[in-house]
Amino acid sequence: MTRQFISKIAGFIITTVLIILLFIISGINYKFYHSLIEMFGIIVACGVFMIAYNSREFMQNSFFEFIGIAFLFLAILDFLHMLAYKGMGVFPGNDPNLATQLWIGSGYLRAGTYLIAPAFLRIKITMKSVFLSYSAVTSLLILSIFYWKNFPDCFIEGSGLTSFKISSEYILSFILLVPIAVVYRKRDYFDSGVLKLLLASIIFIIFSSMAFTLYTDVYGISNFSGHVLKLAAYGFIYQAIIYTGLRKPYALLFRDLKQNELKLINAMSEIKTLSGILPICAACKKIRNDKGYWQMVEEYIGEHSEARFSHGMCLDCAKKLYPDIFNDSGIIKENK
Repeated sequence: MTRQFISKIAGFIITTVLIILLFIISGINYKFYHSLIEMFGIIVACGVFMIAYNSREFMQNSFFEFIGIAFLFLAILDFLHMLAYKGMGVFPGNDPNLATQLWIGSGYLRAGTYLIAPAFLRIKITMKSVFLSYSAVTSLLILSIFYWKNFPDCFIEGSGLTSFKISSEYILSFILLVPIAVVYRKRDYFDSGVLKLLLASIIFIIFSSMAFTLYTDVYGISNFSGHVLKLAAYGFIYQAIIYTGLRKPYALLFRDLKQNELKLINAMSEIKTLSGILPICAACKKIRNDKGYWQMVEEYIGEHSEARFSHGMCLDCAKKLYPDIFNDSGIIKENK
């Protein structure tokens, strides 16, 4: 068996054991299970921000910089969502609606981020303006949910999910299909491994949203499945940005520099130069090549440089070869 096959088998076993372990934890204490999932996502999101922020000067486009800023504010909303979850007792009322509203709010922020981000594959942005924009949007979301209380209800105790919540999950999933198509079409801007992980993350967020349209109990199996899928999505983001950024920075942070270096190397490899001492015959002027064979000058230079020859005749040779045509000054004689 190849090492790659063994690695896949090991990964499958670890994933299966992790899901079983999480299922057992959720049965013992669902709030603890939920907090574990959310904390992993929050830590990953903050890590993405730190990688993007500290490497912004090395990247020629602002795609990952934009994603990094957005993930910082997604981490804030996810943290509030975790504290607002039913049974946590942090906010008054202990109503499942609050946590569900925060999830939908962060979902719209995430979908908008992925939708806009491909526009920054060719341009640089000012981090301050993006930071201020996300601060404003996030503040409005939080005020709408906590203070103004005009954010639509998403979960009603006794009846379950509202039509707004369910329709929002479908809308968000549809929106996320657009950046998948756009990013794939612009795949030349990404390392192939990073591209696959990034697309996998978006796809699993869509799966997670679909799972979250089915539950009636915030501690039920559909809710459990949705959080496992969210965990997988953030796992892919971790591999795409944090792991790759630290272990293989040339594939993410310095990819543009690496691509330019490779282009330069390829260009230099196409340039042929001649240097050193060339053994040349004193009589016929042929050059001896590396294999010991004697070649005509134009043949040898043509093989070892980009020079090409066009043949003519100098005046001395013209007088020597055609004395009846050329005089001593190299001028054609007049016919008499």
